[in-house]
Amino acid sequence: MRDDSVSTAGEGVFCAGDLCIDTIAHQVVIGTTEVNLTLKEYELLMVLMKAKNTVITRTQLLRELWRTDHLESDHTINVHICRLRKKIESDPDHPKRLILVRHIGYKLTGT
Repeated sequence: MRDDSVSTAGEGVFCAGDLCIDTIAHQVVIGTTEVNLTLKEYELLMVLMKAKNTVITRTQLLRELWRTDHLESDHTINVHICRLRKKIESDPDHPKRLILVRHIGYKLTGT
């Protein structure tokens, strides 16, 4: 299931490098290894995948995932990003896939 573009690699399959999401099977794989995500992690990854290599602002993430412009704690997004990185990055402390664009938001790269 490898495809460097976000265009579908098959019906309902989106890839960024070796990271692929099969929206029909609701499955995420890196190479041949399945990655188990919570529903919110899956939704977050899907938003970023659809906008691969484009910065998504924190406000956009709040609107898309929590249907609001403001949460009680801005820490909520950070926690979800951190948890997702632990599952999709080989070195979460030095991410290569899920990148912070300081003071703006996050982007998913196709590396």
